[in-house]
Amino acid sequence: MSILIYWKYDNYISDNVDGFGYAFNSNQSRLHSATEIGDDVFVVGGIKKKSGLEIYLLAHMILEEKAFNPPDHVYGRYRIEADHKKSKYFSLDAEPITPYLSELTSINHFADDQTHKYAQAFQTIRVLNEADTLRLKEIAEKLPLNVKMRKV
Repeated sequence: MSILIYWKYDNYISDNVDGFGYAFNSNQSRLHSATEIGDDVFVVGGIKKKSGLEIYLLAHMILEEKAFNPPDHVYGRYRIEADHKKSKYFSLDAEPITPYLSELTSINHFADDQTHKYAQAFQTIRVLNEADTLRLKEIAEKLPLNVKMRKV
């Protein structure tokens, strides 16, 4: 199984300064209940452009560990950590994946002039079917890597 999660653009930018840490935090219990070790985690984020909100694939992580943060953790109680050898963060120089979203059958779709609704819809962790997982893997293979990936 795999999931799609949304990462706020501002958080992506702040993590980009020091390098990415191969982890994601959330208050949603589904981060743990909808995943197993070894699952694919696709991380998307939205960037406002003149044309509207564009959705980018920011990372493809392979889940290595589930953990709990302290109850008052700023980004939520649930934490996943990714295999740093298999996981990848992508450059924002890549093309947005917004045009490909209509191909995915595990998510709700919105009209071209309503792409801002994806940001809200993706804030709930989405479980992806096998076909969507394969399609996102294909897209990920073609994306340039972010040079700020930490060498752990």
